[in-house]
Amino acid sequence: MENYALGNLSLQRPLVFFDLETTGLSIGKDRIVEFAGVKLKPDGTVQELVQRLQPGIPIPAEVSKIHGIFDKDVEDMPTLEEFAPKIIQFFDQADLAGYNSAYFDLPFLVDEMLRIDQDLDLTHARMVDVQAIFHKKEPRDLKAALRYYCGAELENAHSAAADARATCRILIEQLNRYPDLQGNVD
Repeated sequence: MENYALGNLSLQRPLVFFDLETTGLSIGKDRIVEFAGVKLKPDGTVQELVQRLQPGIPIPAEVSKIHGIFDKDVEDMPTLEEFAPKIIQFFDQADLAGYNSAYFDLPFLVDEMLRIDQDLDLTHARMVDVQAIFHKKEPRDLKAALRYYCGAELENAHSAAADARATCRILIEQLNRYPDLQGNVD
């Protein structure tokens, strides 16, 4: 079992960092193809739960290209119905964390558990979304983009003309900075 140095992180109960890979982005339509959870305990020890799942529907080729999981990779894997009790046990008495998980992974998982009639009780779980912290501490807005790409400050932010000019400058600098961008609208 791995052990993490917690630094400034003080835990009263376990914190489960989790992520899903799915057949797509549509909650209620798409299905989970992989679940991964890393449970960080207050003493710094770590427990992991990782499982690919048979989604019961085909994985679209364009989605497989993103996460690298193909139909053949999950054909002999358990279904969510079979694996759900392990997820429920893993989440028991823990808080939750993830990257963009408050907006995607958690709602997706909750919907899937409801679909298969499994009770994932998150009544007392608190949620830490690391992406939300990142965006709050390292803003990803037009003002920050102009500063990052052009080394300039945005004057008259939220005036349409100033915002449009700044956006134009940013695109030109992005094309200069990233050679893999084609430099045309295509």
